[in-house]
Amino acid sequence: MYNRAMTITNWLKNHNISVNDNALIEEAFIHRSYKHENKRDILVDNQRLEFIGDAVLQLWSARYIFEINPPMNEGEMTKLRAQMVCEESLALKAKDLALDQLIRLGKGELLDEGNKRASTLADCFEALIGALYLDQGFDWVDTFLKVIFKDFVTEQFKNMYKRTIIEP
Repeated sequence: MYNRAMTITNWLKNHNISVNDNALIEEAFIHRSYKHENKRDILVDNQRLEFIGDAVLQLWSARYIFEINPPMNEGEMTKLRAQMVCEESLALKAKDLALDQLIRLGKGELLDEGNKRASTLADCFEALIGALYLDQGFDWVDTFLKVIFKDFVTEQFKNMYKRTIIEP
């Protein structure tokens, strides 16, 4: 549900993010159901930004994992990247960032609590990353994502280590 108390502008301020194109960032939060119900006023939704955000996340996560020491083999890197950018992981990151409070949904999606749906949250996260990439560039997104995912790799290594000890 769109929380009027939590505006996108407030969210950006709370996260110390200064943007060049507010409309681009706002687009990241417009679900297709909201666009469909507001055809006259809303001409875009977040699907195109989701597309580019997905590509940015794939590239960023591959590079981030590649640079981890000690180096992992290809299979380990692929597994970690898949865990890092899967729907469940991205939905949790979206929830941690309170993106669920900012998504603009149509009435039916609101009734179905679409802002709690993992796919909707993950899509919004990808769209936001796409918008931030277009607005700020890859280096800025790299820094932003390193903060967001800083504990993820550590936790995954702990889990991999536990499985190695437990499994013969």
